[in-house]
Amino acid sequence: MKIFSLEGIDGAGKTTLVTRLSQELSIATTQRKEFLCESEFINKVGSKLKDVLWNSGDSRDLPDEFWLYLQASWHVLLRNSIYNRFRDETSVVVDGWYYKFLSKLLANGWESKDIDLQELYSLVPQPDVTILLCTSPQIAWGRKIYRPTELGLHSPQFSKRKLGQDSFMEYQSRSLDALKSMAKARNWYVIENADDYHIDELLNIVSTIISKELD
Repeated sequence: MKIFSLEGIDGAGKTTLVTRLSQELSIATTQRKEFLCESEFINKVGSKLKDVLWNSGDSRDLPDEFWLYLQASWHVLLRNSIYNRFRDETSVVVDGWYYKFLSKLLANGWESKDIDLQELYSLVPQPDVTILLCTSPQIAWGRKIYRPTELGLHSPQFSKRKLGQDSFMEYQSRSLDALKSMAKARNWYVIENADDYHIDELLNIVSTIISKELD
């Protein structure tokens, strides 16, 4: 089975596209925050980890180092869950992996830290194929209401600035630059100016990539 990951900044349209792939093309899909395994123990651990990562509120009280190890652990469990749930499928598409989180750390200046992010996350299972949706932050801004973490809460540059549209544009632009660098280094598929395409066109592009990779 091949795992395909759609990547992009917050508001890039990853989850919307994954939902349409499932509904209209009957392609097996899942969301990055979904988790289910036959093991009661793993489900219990995964549920607690999910609550800490996404249901514990927004705060600067814990450092990035705390979250990066939790994210790594989550994606080990996610890979386990995907292989358990979709064992009879030839492929499954996920609305993201850890790359967006990693891009935000890089946007926050983690190149100068002693911890080698690329080396640390090389121990985490990777998708087989990654497709980057290059959506402009200007377009993404109007698509939904964002959490403080998506506006730059954990970025040192905004520690004394009001979070809002300006911080979102700056933060997400740096994140997109980091994702593009990863795409080049890792040979991802890249859909430039993804916001210029109608959703049906994106469906066709992504489904064509999937078919090509499965041939």
